[in-house]
Amino acid sequence: MKIIKLKKYLIGLAMVSFLVTSCENDFLDIQNENSITEETYFTKAEHAYASMIGSYSKIKSWELYGAAYLRIWNSYSDLGKFHEDPYSTLMDLSKGAQRGDISGFYQGLYIGLYRANKTLQKLDPEQNPEMDISEDLRNEYTQECLTLRAYYNFMLTVFFNEPPLLLKPYEDPTYDFTNNTREEFYTAIIADLKNAVGEGDKFSKAYLPIERSSDQIGRITQGTALALLGKAYLYKASHAPAGNRSEDYTNAKTYLKKVVNLGVYSLIQPKAPEHKEYVYAFLSNFTDKTLSNYPSGDNNSESIFEAQFGENGPGTDGWESGSHADGHILNPWYSAAGGWHSIGPTQKFADFFQDGDPRYSGTLYDDGDSIIMADGSIEMYSTEPGKHSAKNGVGIGWKKYFFPQGPTDNKSYGTNNIKIIRYSDVLLMLAECDLALGITDNNAVGGGLWAMSEVRARVGLDPAPLTFENLERERVSELGFEALRYHDLVRWNLLNNGWITMSEEIPEFEENKNEYLPIPETELTMNPGLMQNPGY
Repeated sequence: MKIIKLKKYLIGLAMVSFLVTSCENDFLDIQNENSITEETYFTKAEHAYASMIGSYSKIKSWELYGAAYLRIWNSYSDLGKFHEDPYSTLMDLSKGAQRGDISGFYQGLYIGLYRANKTLQKLDPEQNPEMDISEDLRNEYTQECLTLRAYYNFMLTVFFNEPPLLLKPYEDPTYDFTNNTREEFYTAIIADLKNAVGEGDKFSKAYLPIERSSDQIGRITQGTALALLGKAYLYKASHAPAGNRSEDYTNAKTYLKKVVNLGVYSLIQPKAPEHKEYVYAFLSNFTDKTLSNYPSGDNNSESIFEAQFGENGPGTDGWESGSHADGHILNPWYSAAGGWHSIGPTQKFADFFQDGDPRYSGTLYDDGDSIIMADGSIEMYSTEPGKHSAKNGVGIGWKKYFFPQGPTDNKSYGTNNIKIIRYSDVLLMLAECDLALGITDNNAVGGGLWAMSEVRARVGLDPAPLTFENLERERVSELGFEALRYHDLVRWNLLNNGWITMSEEIPEFEENKNEYLPIPETELTMNPGLMQNPGY
C-alpha cells in the first residue's frame, strides 16, 4: 500500500521567494510578516519533512520513471527496440525525438539533486540553527537526503559520464559549471552513502530505520542505502577503477551481504510447485493488484527502492506524470493490450530464457496468451499486425508491469510502482562480486553461488554453476525490461576481461562514445566551461 503522496510536498511550493523592490515611499518597503520566505519557512520539523519528501519527487516525474527513463533504457540495448521513427535509431543521437527525452532526463536529475542539497543545507545545524527539530530526527532526515543525493549523482555519472558534481545548492545564475571526473563522483557518492549507513566521517550510527511504519512505506531505509552503496562499489570497479578492482568487488560484496543480513527482505515464494504459481509469484512484483492471493508488488518483501505511483486526483492529466499527477504513463507506450506498441521485445531477449523458465511467461506474451484487461475482462494476445505486438516486431509482447493491464487510452496513467532496486537484483549483484573475485563455489548464506541459486529456486529452477554465461542469463531472465541491461553491458565491456564484446552485443555501438549519453546542448551553451562527452 502506498501512503506517501510525494506531489503534495514539492519543495518548490514551500520555498516561495519574497522580493522587495526599493521605493521612496516607506510604506512600500514594509515586509509582509505572514509571507513565506526561505528564512522563515525552514524553522520546524514539519518543514524539514516536507522539504525532504520533496527531494524524492523527481524520481516519479515524466523525465525519469514516469516515462522517459524506461523509454530510453529499454530500447537503448539489445532486448527491446523501437520499430518506428523517430526512435528507431537511438544509437545515432544526432537526430530523433530521443534527444528531448535525454535533455529532460538530465535536467530532472539535477532538479532532484538541487532539492536534496537544499534540504541538507537547511538540516545542517551550523547553517540553520533556528530549526526546531530533535537531533535524532534531524540526523534521520539528513541520512535520507544523503542517500538521495548519492542516488542522483550516481545516475548522473553512470549515464552522462563526467557532468558537474554538485554537493551543495548552487543558486547563482551566473555560475559556470564544469565537468568532474568519475573518480570524483564515486568518491562523493561512497562518502555520502557511508554516512547514510553510519560508517562515515559525519555519522558513526545509522539513524535510518530498517523498516518503515505503515504510514511511511516507500521512504528510504537502511537497506536502500546499503544496496546503493554495494551497487556503487560494483559499478566503480568498471567505471572508475583505482588500482586493484578486487578491492571494489570486496567492498561491494560486504555491503550487499549486509542487505541480506538485515533479515527483512525475501523473495515472494510460490504457493505450490507449479508453473502457474511460479509465474504469479514472480509477476506479483509488478502490479498493485492481487494475483491469485499473492501480495501486491508495491513495497513488498522484495522491495528495496522503488518509484511510488498512485491514482491521479480529480482534474489531473495523465500527460503530467509526476509533476501534477500521481500515475505514470508507461501503459500507452509499452503494453500489449492497447496503446501504441512503440517498443517491442527482441528475439534475442526471448532466446535468453532457459526452457521451461516461468519468468518467460511472467515477462512476455505469446500468441494466444490471456490478457486480464483493466475492466476485468479477458482478451487473447494476438500477433496479428496492429493488434497487440509492436510494429514490425517479432510478435511477442511485454507482460511484466502490464498484467493485469492498466488503462492504455491516450493520456491514461498507471498506478503500480516501478522498481529501482529489487532484492533479486541485490542477490545477483552479490553473485557477480564473487564471480569477479574468482569465488564460484560459495554456497553458504551470503555467498555468490547461494545468492544466484536463491533467485533460480524461486521459479523452480535447479542450481546452476556460477559462470558468467549463467549469471548473464539470470540477470536478463530476472531483470529484463527493468532498464538495467544496457548498463550491465557497458560495465562488462569496460572491464575488458573477456566477459563480453559490445560490438557483438549491439553492432551499432560506437566504442568511446555510446558508453554514455551526450550532455544536452543547452547545458553546454549556458556553461561555456562544460565539455561534451567524447564522440558527440
